Amino acid sequence: MATVGYFKDMREVRRLERELIKRYEFEHDLIQTSMDGIIANDRQGNIIIFNEGAQSIYGYTPEEALSGMSVTRLYPEGEARRIKKLTYGSEYGGPGRLINYEAEVLTKNGEPIPILLSATLLYEEGREVAMVGYFKDMQKVKQLEKELIQRERLAAMGQATAGIAHGVKNILHAMKLGAFMVDKGFEREKPDLLRKGWNLVGNNINRISRMTLDMLSYARSSPPARQSCSLNEIVDQVCELMVEKARERQIDLVLDLDSTLPSVSVDVEDIHSCLMNLVTNAIEAFPESGKGGLITVSSRDAGEAGVSLHVKDTGKGMPKELQEQVFKYLYSTKGARGTGLGLAITQKIIHEHGGTIEVESAPNEGSCFTIILPK
Repeated sequence: MATVGYFKDMREVRRLERELIKRYEFEHDLIQTSMDGIIANDRQGNIIIFNEGAQSIYGYTPEEALSGMSVTRLYPEGEARRIKKLTYGSEYGGPGRLINYEAEVLTKNGEPIPILLSATLLYEEGREVAMVGYFKDMQKVKQLEKELIQRERLAAMGQATAGIAHGVKNILHAMKLGAFMVDKGFEREKPDLLRKGWNLVGNNINRISRMTLDMLSYARSSPPARQSCSLNEIVDQVCELMVEKARERQIDLVLDLDSTLPSVSVDVEDIHSCLMNLVTNAIEAFPESGKGGLITVSSRDAGEAGVSLHVKDTGKGMPKELQEQVFKYLYSTKGARGTGLGLAITQKIIHEHGGTIEVESAPNEGSCFTIILPK
């Protein structure tokens, strides 16, 4: 009787097992020590992976999370379903993936935390088995954003305050001069000096009143009170009001309106104010003692872009560097005659209507302001 033995060298198998274990441990450590939260859940929503980064964000221990906790508990009501739906769609890099989606999650204490989420669906033999999400805590980023916005607001407030102080100082200086002339008029019994001084006071009272109203208009946050109307009618009304002022400077004010222009939904008073400001600026682009010129106000159907309004003058024009400044708050090219708010308010109103305003100009060749409003 004989015994036959079969021997298999297991060294290679053991080596492969050790490599497999080593690779598993490496991947496990990689997941667990990630600074970002990594959470996986099965198709029923049960959490099956919950790393240290997730613990730092949520406050749950891995033992708590892996003891049958549903992933829906980590979000405000309905948000988990919304994220799952977005993952199946294409809006954020899918289907099957979700890339850089901003959301809020709930900590163990119920505190909402802003996060940036990327997620992917996992499949096995073509069948969905799990979903894994990568969570980046955005609290510090959001705090830095708030601080940056606050600094920008303070800087803007400082610039605005400086501009207002400069404007008010000039107005008060002119009023003091007017008051001085009034005093001298009384003292010397000179009616002409008295009248001149009082006119100077009155004009500057009007300037500071206009500046105050402009500032309130610029600061207004209420949306436009829209109604369907004809832009051509607004243009007619503005030009009818301004034609005499233009004639005083021997300027021809011409209308070139598209009779087929469709109606638009706008705040009539706001658009009237914008056009009034643009036509006034166009008139003041000519010297008071000049030989006149031409201002053309036109309207056109701009197709898919909307409808356009153009205010074009043959005045003194502006260099490129000035064109880049004219819409800025408290910036004026009129010296003591301007508040620096007119074009800033005009741009704000047009943007609130979803439109655009641009300027084309060149020294001694006039300027053209173009407004485009959606239909």
